[in-house]
Parts: sequence; C-alpha cells; structure tokens
Amino acid sequence: MTTMNPNGIKTHETFSSLFPINQELLAKIESDMRQQTYDYSQPVILATWNGQNEPVCIDGHTRLQAAINAGIQSVPVFTHEFDDEHEALEKAICLQRNRRNMSDAEIVTCVEALDKRRQRGGDRRSAEAKSIPQSCGIADSRSASAKETAELLGISPRKVEQVRTVIDHSDPETLKAVKNKEFSVNKAYQETQRKRKETYAMVKFPKPEPDPWAYQSIELLEDVGRRPSAGFLEELKQQIQTDEDTCCNLIGDTSVILTPEHYRTLKSLGGSIDDHVASALDAYLDSYSLAS
Repeated sequence: MTTMNPNGIKTHETFSSLFPINQELLAKIESDMRQQTYDYSQPVILATWNGQNEPVCIDGHTRLQAAINAGIQSVPVFTHEFDDEHEALEKAICLQRNRRNMSDAEIVTCVEALDKRRQRGGDRRSAEAKSIPQSCGIADSRSASAKETAELLGISPRKVEQVRTVIDHSDPETLKAVKNKEFSVNKAYQETQRKRKETYAMVKFPKPEPDPWAYQSIELLEDVGRRPSAGFLEELKQQIQTDEDTCCNLIGDTSVILTPEHYRTLKSLGGSIDDHVASALDAYLDSYSLAS
C-alpha cells in the first residue's frame, strides 16, 4: 500500500457511476476528516487492466472526494491489476456488497453494467458453470449467467431475471423510478409484465382445439354397440388431457403450441409456464438479434 495526493487520482465513468456518492454521507466523512484527518485503514482502491495502464479509482469515491474537499494532501491507495474491465467491475461490486446491503436501485445499475461488459467481453462464466452441458443453448447460457450474477450480488437468480426483464422491457419511466428508489424491483417487474400483457393481448391467435380423435373413438364404439372398458376410457382421458395441455396460454388471449414433453418439462420447473415460455422466446429472439 502506498500514498498519493487525492487530486492526482483518476476516476473512471464505469466505476464512478456504479455507486453514486451520497451527499449526506460525503458531508459526514468530510467533517470527520477535518477533525481527525484521513483513516489509513480505509485505502482508496485503484486498478489497471489491459488497455487501462494508468491506475483509476474503482472503490472509495466518497472517501476520495471527501479528502479533496477537506484539503488532505495524502491518502493511502492500494492498486490491483486485472485482466480486463469486467474483472475490475466484479471486484468493485464485491467490495461494496461486503460492506452494505445494496438497494434495488444499486442492484439494477450493477446488473446493467455487468451485462454490458459481458456482451463486450464474451462469455465470462465460471469454470463450474461452463462445465454444465449446454443442452438448451442460449437458454442455458442465460440461466448460468443469472446464477453467476446472483452469486456476485448476493441475491437470487430469480431476482436477476426480474431485473433483466425490467432493464430490457420496461418503459423509461419505470426504469427511472427504480433507479431513483421510487419503485422496488418487484413492483417494477409486475408493472412491466402487466404492460407487456396488455400489448400482446392486442394480437389475437386462435387457440387450437384438442385432437378430436379421443371423442370420436368413444362415439364409434357406441355406434357399434360396444361399451368402452375402464382402461380404454382412462387412456382416452389421458390423451384428451395431453392434447389440452399442449395448448398453453402465453399472455392474454395469445397462445402457443407445446409438445407434451415440453409442457411436462416446463411444468416440473414450477412457477408460471407463461414466464418460462416468455423467457424462452426472449432468448430465441435475442439469438437472432445477436446473429444479425
């Protein structure tokens, strides 16, 4: 650990915007510094990475600004070397997470920043995540990245997916409300899903009818004077249920056709099949946008 003049420490927009300075906290720390000078047990954290050779502040922006305001000429600094900006970003988030419970507004900003870096830098999933068979392609990749982000932020993968839905599909006012701490992530997610349903409900698709074979089979048996056995009726009942199960309401009055295998798999995941189907469609459409 070394010392530097705080006026000579450079900042970087990615990190200075990640956790904006709280003005009340800044005033308190500045007052403490004027009375007791700088606490050397709290160094300003700097970092370099490939393409960023000059150290920049990734953690301690409030302490740094307070020291400048208080006229302090020397502050302790600790410099890390990373392979890339995404790695430095993960370190900055870990440092913040370890000392506070992050607000929903901060979580949204972090997920937004992490996903942007991930798109620029390629797949940065952990070795453990990469070892998972990719039987579902993009959907598996999205699930793995949600788990990785959730672990980093100390939240659930479900909340990460909710945050991504808000970022990707909410209107500007809703997203702004979350960042201004006026909406929770859950409230913004519910509002976003409600508006999406209203939008999709404008498009009408006919809902497929179950295969009439099952009903016709009973009629044919009755026509020739035979009474269907209990086993045969149970088989027909299961066939009717399977046919009806393939008709899954997506959103509002729209519908999609699911094979029985797909339906049973989605059902076994728990939660809303509508949400599972919507996530799968989002991933599918994202694959086209990435390919183009």
